[in-house]
Amino acid sequence: MKIYHTLLIGSGHTAVGYAIAQRNTLICEESEACEPAFSLALKQYRCPPYTPQTPQGRALLSRYDALGLFANGRQNLGGLECGLCEYVLENGIEILLKCRVIAYELLPDATYDVTLLTNAGLEYVRCRRLLDLRHRNAPRSLTILFESTAPAIDLPLLSSLFPTAWVEPTFDGGYYALHIPASPTTDYNQHLPKICNRWASVKHTAKILYIAPRYADTAEEAELNAAEFGNPIAAFEAGIALAKAEKGGD
Repeated sequence: MKIYHTLLIGSGHTAVGYAIAQRNTLICEESEACEPAFSLALKQYRCPPYTPQTPQGRALLSRYDALGLFANGRQNLGGLECGLCEYVLENGIEILLKCRVIAYELLPDATYDVTLLTNAGLEYVRCRRLLDLRHRNAPRSLTILFESTAPAIDLPLLSSLFPTAWVEPTFDGGYYALHIPASPTTDYNQHLPKICNRWASVKHTAKILYIAPRYADTAEEAELNAAEFGNPIAAFEAGIALAKAEKGGD
């Protein structure tokens, strides 16, 4: 059985920042890649200015700038995902993708026995700290960020596709977001193909740019919840700060 200082559920910027500062960390991610599309990124549709406070933060921002991810105040969310995955690989951060924590037990010595479901079957690890970074209790929707070349959005068509959804304009003319309500228990991985199939079932000129979960601003217990950050580098450095604070208390 492998023993870690911390097991993190979720692989956003805060988790990666934590894992950089606390190397004996395992990240468990349910999707097929790192998931950096945290809530404020989709609600604001732009990257608020932020000056990194750490060498690691400056290095990650330089990587993103080289990829043109924040050009003209916009966020290239697909590129953001690729950039973060590359960073994780290059820095040897231990991460399990397509993995679920299905059970854990707090032991008398204040450590956790954790059962993981992976492609290889069940795996068991032990950790001193367990942080669940998912927004399980927050009001939730799935957001389709799309581009439309038509002079006006075909609202009746969108309403027929997604009766309970609503549309809002984004950072520039021709870009929109369609928010589809979902329950906290909705399985994003199962829901995504259904959305894409429904979108493709009609003659629709709008092009999907990105689909991601979107969460309301509700307070969460996890210190690394990215909902409070409007900039991915700020979220990344918050993870570093928490890991360093915990090291000081060890």
